[in-house]
Amino acid sequence: MYQLFHPRRLLPGLATGAAAPTVDGLPRMDVALFIGFAARGPCHRPIVIDSAGDFQSVFGGDLALAHDPGTGTALKAALPAAVRHYFGNGGTRAHVIRVCRTAELARRLGHNPIGSDVAGTRVFTVPGASVGGAALVVRAASLGSWADGMKVAARLDRTAPGRLRLMLRADLDGARQIIGPFGLSPQDADSWWAVLDDDAHHAVPGANVGARALLAPHGAPGLVDVGGLDDNWSEALGADPEPRTPLERDGLSLFDADLFLDPALTALGVGTLAEAATQQRDILQLPLLGLHGAFAVAGGGDFGEPSLMAVPDAVQPGWTIRVVPPLPPPQPGPAAVPPSWRGHRSNCAAPAGRAGDKTIADAPPLAGPDAGAILDCGTRLLLAPEFTPPETPRGLGALTLAWSASEPGSMYTLEEAGRADFADAVVIWEGKALSHDLLISREGAYY
Repeated sequence: MYQLFHPRRLLPGLATGAAAPTVDGLPRMDVALFIGFAARGPCHRPIVIDSAGDFQSVFGGDLALAHDPGTGTALKAALPAAVRHYFGNGGTRAHVIRVCRTAELARRLGHNPIGSDVAGTRVFTVPGASVGGAALVVRAASLGSWADGMKVAARLDRTAPGRLRLMLRADLDGARQIIGPFGLSPQDADSWWAVLDDDAHHAVPGANVGARALLAPHGAPGLVDVGGLDDNWSEALGADPEPRTPLERDGLSLFDADLFLDPALTALGVGTLAEAATQQRDILQLPLLGLHGAFAVAGGGDFGEPSLMAVPDAVQPGWTIRVVPPLPPPQPGPAAVPPSWRGHRSNCAAPAGRAGDKTIADAPPLAGPDAGAILDCGTRLLLAPEFTPPETPRGLGALTLAWSASEPGSMYTLEEAGRADFADAVVIWEGKALSHDLLISREGAYY
């Protein structure tokens, strides 16, 4: 790619200068349209932005797609970096379309609109509030896994004379957002049920691209009962359980051309494409999906504002779900039998020579002290601890190992090995506690 020279110091890539005065009826030639993967925000809808900050407000930051199992390096969506570099090189205006496998796209393709590979929204149960006898549930303002770490709390607001109102708080990535106050009835002018999610907000022409509420209503509207709330914030709770992987909830677990195209327009040639897109948009009133959303930009196919289209994530190498084979169960190697387990008298050393008609070395292995011989009265087999299954048995990060107790006062030794037979075992901890915290810094098998 060539770089246009500019008197300012610019990043490598495409640079644009100031827009020249335009002739009436001619399109601008310095506006780009970007189509790709983003962490959050509306999907398959063109959003006009004027800065990298606008992109951050609407679509969030970087999005990790997959990891190299050998190096652990994250493969990231290319769209956020492409937009940042565009504005860093002098760009002043752009349109952005986030693409993912939505329910609408799945239906158009003849697939299950609630399938495991369709993007989903995290939902949160609000402590102390209910609707129609069931707990009040809210949802993240847009599709994707970006809200996985968010926590939600609630409290009462009494500032309106004679009215109780609802306050919500969203904690995400170390930042805290206070939302409200909201009326409790759907008929209230300031009702919680009147809050728009990101997609509905940006469907309004000229919608603000600044920071928005992280939460939106979920379920059928009804009178919110706040009998379980008071003036103090409730406990902040995380999202309701979701069995699907983050990439599945981002609608990106299946990487193919369908993500970037409108199924009804894919096979059309240049001669009929614009007319068909216009009919779908204006007559059928169906949303234009993928890069065909360019026809939904102001001006449609007739002198639409963008003159440059970039689909940076189309060059992604693709990814598949990594199937982790089951670990073989631990098989400890042969261990020396303690001398105290064999026949002897009192505290003397294990007898040399022969035991019956076999030497000690030739005697069969024992699973415990030989109760048929004369043993020291303190010789016994201690109760073996058993591991409590960890919450996150695989993956990187912190991991707590816990186990059951043996006899009072026992000392526990924790060994780590990379082989099932413990041939390479090393002691990593000793003590009397019944748990130990580990930091898993690499992928692989641990015993």
